[in-house]
Parts: sequence; C-alpha cells; structure tokens
Amino acid sequence: DAGYGTLYNYAVFTFSNGLYRETLRLLNRIEANFPVTADCLLLKARAYEALNYMDQAISAYTAVLNGGDSISFNAKEFARTRLKEIAKRVDRTHTGK
Repeated sequence: DAGYGTLYNYAVFTFSNGLYRETLRLLNRIEANFPVTADCLLLKARAYEALNYMDQAISAYTAVLNGGDSISFNAKEFARTRLKEIAKRVDRTHTGK
C-alpha cells in the first residue's frame, strides 16, 4: 500500500491539476491511515474552497488554527488569511458589492 509521502504528493499533484474531488479522496485515504497533519488540513481546505464548499473549507482552516503548538506559525497564518478572504467574499455576496 502507498505510504503517506506518496499519497500526499499525489494529492498535491491532483490539486495543482484542478482535480479537487480526487484530491479530497486521496486526503480522506491519508486521514484513514495516518495521523492528520496541518499540510493535509490546509490542502483539504483549499480543495473545498476551490469546489466552493465554504462551510467545509472554514471547518478545515479552523481546525488548523485550533491545532495547538504543534502547528507552525506559517500554517496558522495561512489559515487565518484564507478565512479573512472567505469572509470578505461572503460579505460581498450578501451585500451585492
């Protein structure tokens, strides 16, 4: 069976080629067999965002922010930035601007 690195690299490859559902399928397989990492959560959030599944994207980004000291500052900062962008987009949708 494929190891974490192989599956994660393939998930990144599928994401970069716009195959977001396949990315999520691979990330679910990783999560079923290996400990969840910030990298997986961020890639999952980005795939959800690309599919316009904003509630799931927000949940994944929030999980990164709530991940404790084991999550790097950069990962948390990326999640924080994306959440702000999603909030702006949602605000524009509701206000018509």
